Amino acid sequence: MLRALAVTLAVLGLALSAALAGRLGWVSGASSVEAVVFAFGCILLECWKGLLPFVVAASWSKGHRLLPAGLGAVMLGLMALSFLGAMGFAEANRGSVAGKGSEAVRQAAALKVDMARARERINARERVRSEIEITAALAEVLQQPVRLGSDLRSLQVATKDCARLFRGIEEDCGKVAALRTELAAAKERARLETELAEKEAALRGFSGLETSGVGDAQVGGLAQLFGLDSALVRTAVSMGFAALLEVVASFGLYFASLLTARGRS
Repeated sequence: MLRALAVTLAVLGLALSAALAGRLGWVSGASSVEAVVFAFGCILLECWKGLLPFVVAASWSKGHRLLPAGLGAVMLGLMALSFLGAMGFAEANRGSVAGKGSEAVRQAAALKVDMARARERINARERVRSEIEITAALAEVLQQPVRLGSDLRSLQVATKDCARLFRGIEEDCGKVAALRTELAAAKERARLETELAEKEAALRGFSGLETSGVGDAQVGGLAQLFGLDSALVRTAVSMGFAALLEVVASFGLYFASLLTARGRS
């Protein structure tokens, strides 16, 4: 069971490495025909890479020294090719993650700036009564009776909403103007509070890392842990992935065969 598992994992690693190398060949072609040829060639080389350790070991056991050295050099070249394919894939994927994360971080930062400005504008305004209270007080003043000749009319009708003034109503119209100013301030404060609430709701849609300025959680965590630049850490993560994949893809089948041979012996 263990031997079968080892062989299966080794084959899967080699297949993944071959797929990434084929991707490298595909994107290297200038035309569709070249892309197919390069991709097929890279996959074929990957298959030979999995067999080379057996050939090197067999040649070395028979006392040959020059041939294993040459095949070892070829093996390193194939591993370098596969390494480029795996690292290119990792960098492209990590770059996509970082790009999306950076955009989310930028949006979250912009929301935080807008929220701070909204709070400053709210705090800069004096707290006034609610719109309902001010509207009720304004209606009460406008409905006060005013004698116009022999008629008794409301202040609003008699003065055409305080657009026409005459003796005795200056104080009341002054109250109307003050109440309207207060009502405009209350509406503006309510608008700012609504805007702030909407931005706070939008900010809650981002993750804690994004609101903290971290676009790539894995890279950001490692960068903070070791005090390194995020770009350097991202490259190191991609190289580590590619190197580990190459070790498994290149020597996995050989190590699995050793395990199988030991089990038989």
